[in-house]
Amino acid sequence: MKKIIFLGIVFIGLISGIRWALSSGQLLTWIDENPEAGWVPSVGYWVGTTYALANLPEKAAIYFEHTLANIPSDHALAYKLHFRLANAYDDIGRRKEAFREFETVVYDYPENKFTEICINRLKMGDVSVDTKRIGKGKPFAW
Repeated sequence: MKKIIFLGIVFIGLISGIRWALSSGQLLTWIDENPEAGWVPSVGYWVGTTYALANLPEKAAIYFEHTLANIPSDHALAYKLHFRLANAYDDIGRRKEAFREFETVVYDYPENKFTEICINRLKMGDVSVDTKRIGKGKPFAW
């Protein structure tokens, strides 16, 4: 019983620490100071996703941008980060940047589960999609 109470106290302390880190901006600082930690990209992705689900797209975009700036373009999370960033930009009203990120997913990461969604979002925004160029880089720069 004492062990369960102890674990409960540790868990509550951990949650309080995470809340403080998120609210004070310390998490980004910690991520900057520990880039060698292999799980840092996952932290950025999930914190950004949590902000997006909480309807805080501005904060989500910060984490997605920051994480993308610190990982190689061939990282396993890169296309997911671009997709989430595109949606965050769209929610904020930054349409041009959203379309740029949707294009990145389509043209740079063509073989993923978000490609069709991104193509449809681009078409809804009257942005043509050159299907012959998918997987060969973007056809033009915004």
